Amino acid sequence: MINLRYHIVSIVAVFLALGIGVALGSSFVDGFVVDTLRRNVDSLESDRDSLRDQVGLLQDELDTTRSAHESELETLLPLATTDRLADRPVMIIATQGADSDAWELVRDSLLQSSATYEGTLWLSDRLDLSEAGNRTAIADALGLVTDNESVVRPALLLRFARALFPDDVDGSANLGIDNITDTETLSDTLVSLRDAALISFDNDQARTGALADVPAFGTVYIILGDEDVALAADQMVVPLLAEALDENLDPFAVVVQPKPADSETPRDSYVTAIRSDDSLNGSFATVDSVDTFDGILSMILLAERRETGHLGVAPSAAARLPDP
Repeated sequence: MINLRYHIVSIVAVFLALGIGVALGSSFVDGFVVDTLRRNVDSLESDRDSLRDQVGLLQDELDTTRSAHESELETLLPLATTDRLADRPVMIIATQGADSDAWELVRDSLLQSSATYEGTLWLSDRLDLSEAGNRTAIADALGLVTDNESVVRPALLLRFARALFPDDVDGSANLGIDNITDTETLSDTLVSLRDAALISFDNDQARTGALADVPAFGTVYIILGDEDVALAADQMVVPLLAEALDENLDPFAVVVQPKPADSETPRDSYVTAIRSDDSLNGSFATVDSVDTFDGILSMILLAERRETGHLGVAPSAAARLPDP
């Protein structure tokens, strides 16, 4: 007879054998799998490093090609814009904090196009009417009896618009505004704002060094800003242009900006104030890439034709260049 002890020993032996088999099998499989995975990872890392090197080489080639093309375009730009604005008065209105390189590029391009450069009017952040101290300074500069925003805002916009956008050759149609006497010209508004450090006037290479002598009738305005300006477009530029339209002054302006320094900022961050305004986008032009050959050429052509268009590389632009 087979006794109970024999059965217990047999069962234990079976389970012991199974345990030893599982342990040995799993060790062999684990080692094989780990070695295979390690080889695959090493291969993928090698492929990644190789692809990274290839991308670096292609990027270098792209940068070299781009630099060569930009150099060629810079050489061609004066040829494409020479005399386009011959004898036409053009003034830059730039907002404090705008990129100085972009401003110099715009100014030099206007000079190369033979425009009659009227200088650059810089708008200070002290034109921000939401600040009580600014309203007081503006009221004093304009001779107003109160610094209440309901009085300062319309007075500033009306006088500023009429001073910038004369609607008659001799400016006589600009007289007769409240608080302006017959002996006072609207250019005095610009001088008063400058003397109060609310605006400044850069007359280097300009037609005249006297702010009282600008702007001329029919002046084309290039309005420059970017994402870093101290005074947002909708704080002064937008209401100023709207006021000019309301007063039937027939202004013409091209609002421009360079590519934002911050890659996360939309490329049309400044000009979008015009493009998104239904009352302005049909009367004024915009260029969102004035730091490029296409942008400068577009700006010059729009100014030459006094043509409304929204150009550049941002999604909100209608085209990269104006029609031939």
